[in-house]
Amino acid sequence: YPRAAFILLCFSISCPTSLANVQKKAIWYPEIQRHAPEAKIVLLGGKAEYRDDWTTKEALRENGMAPTTYEDGQRVAGEIGAVEYLECTVVDRESVVRVLETIV
Repeated sequence: YPRAAFILLCFSISCPTSLANVQKKAIWYPEIQRHAPEAKIVLLGGKAEYRDDWTTKEALRENGMAPTTYEDGQRVAGEIGAVEYLECTVVDRESVVRVLETIV
């Protein structure tokens, strides 16, 4: 990916630990700086349909967690220097189109 214009960092809205992993820049940031230093970072929250899913919320609640909020996604995007924060879900075609339009 040396000539990549964008790096799409993805996490699952239904899995708060996946967003926590994105926050650990020491894991992924050095590789991006080495191979694609000019690339813009876009943070993408996937599985947005699970944010309001009762079963998902209950399972997370039992472990003292909750689905990632839009505001938390935006906050982390700012922390990691992302140029954009987007969310998508396979049940909403338009959300997927927005992601593609942003990075193409």
